Order: sequence, then C-alpha cells, then structure tokens
Amino acid sequence: TCSSQANTWAKISTAQVAGMLPHPNAIAANGQSMGANCESRKTTNGDVIKTVAAPLMEAAGFFILKGNLFDCAIMKTSVTSPAFKKPICPTTMI
Repeated sequence: TCSSQANTWAKISTAQVAGMLPHPNAIAANGQSMGANCESRKTTNGDVIKTVAAPLMEAAGFFILKGNLFDCAIMKTSVTSPAFKKPICPTTMI
C-alpha cells in the first residue's frame, strides 16, 4: 500500500471512529466494506492527520462558491483569515 492510500484510509478511519462515516457498509473497489477497510487503519502521524476530537482548527470547513467567473468552486476555510470568512453576500457554510 502506498503512503497516499494508507493516509486516505487513516483519514476515513478517524471519521468512522467519530461516527461520521455515512455509509460504513458501502463496498469499496477492493470488494470490502468501507468500515472493514478502516478497522485496522490508524494514523501513525497525529501531526498530519488530526482526529475529530482534537482538530487543527475549530469550526473549519468549506465554502461552496458560484459566480460569473466559474460554475462552482470549493474554498477550504481553514486557510483563510477571519476577515475573509465574513460573508458579503448570501452564503451556505458546510
């Protein structure tokens, strides 16, 4: 398993542990359920993959943007300043 795949399963595992994996019985490409794939996958680097209980930033998320410059975009709010997060038009925070 390459590092990227291992990190992906570790990230999904943190969501499962927190009860946030929406469909743990969904079948993955390897024929096993998402939940089964995550059971033994734990992060070995807590500095990179944070748990839901100890997030890097409280209340972080994504803005879904639409406008005349693009059809759709996603902005990660954990990398924006507080001033930038203040909406100037109707928005939906996810």
